[in-house]
Amino acid sequence: MPRKRPAPETSFTEDDIVYVPLDDPPAFSAEADEDAWPAEAHRSAPEKPEMIALSATDLAEFFGAGGPLAKALDGYELRQSQLEMAEAVKRALLEHHHALIEAPTGTGKSIAYLVPAILSGQTVVVSTANKALQSQLFNKEIPFLRKVLGKPIPTVVVKGRSNYICTLKVEKEGKEQQYIALYDQADTQFNAVSDWLGETATGDVDELPFMLGSDLRPRLVSFPDDCLHTDCRYYDDECWVNQMRDQAAQAQVIITN
Repeated sequence: MPRKRPAPETSFTEDDIVYVPLDDPPAFSAEADEDAWPAEAHRSAPEKPEMIALSATDLAEFFGAGGPLAKALDGYELRQSQLEMAEAVKRALLEHHHALIEAPTGTGKSIAYLVPAILSGQTVVVSTANKALQSQLFNKEIPFLRKVLGKPIPTVVVKGRSNYICTLKVEKEGKEQQYIALYDQADTQFNAVSDWLGETATGDVDELPFMLGSDLRPRLVSFPDDCLHTDCRYYDDECWVNQMRDQAAQAQVIITN
């Protein structure tokens, strides 16, 4: 069952969001056009150790033929557009610039923006187009980068409330199913969900090996209108939504959509 952990204070500012043009190299650098940026945009070298480490990182070497990526992937070949994108993200982070990036399929965008972002030591919020891409980042790219970078990279997938099981609703439905079983067959899906709850670490119904029936799902998942919040006896220790939020407060990479 979920365990609530103390959440550190976390705040985000406009400086945490970056947008970088990819296809126009002069736009990457403030030095390319001194009049293009206000004076306050030219900041001194970052003081955070992680940002200093990012500044010193040679991404051409990292993405190159003999770099960490090549050593971790058989048949790896440098993609120049991927390196350019990574350099653009790095520059935006170090210079505190917004960045807007557009790159074609096959560029390797996820790795290109994740590597410099993770090396920066800052909290990274990744917004995907759909849940499938969330799963891909969490189950494929992030584990791969943990191996390549040799870092734990605390990561959490954040979805809307209705994607998570409500422990109180499960309790109520369990009692209802016990009553139904006295004169009829109990819902086999509910029994499967009950077994799954002993194994899941998230309470995210998308992790179920089957799709919840349209009748059963609303009786089990959390909704804002029927959540008791602090009045619920499971709020502090056994609420899947709270667990997700606590993990997000401690994560370096937050994957949402």
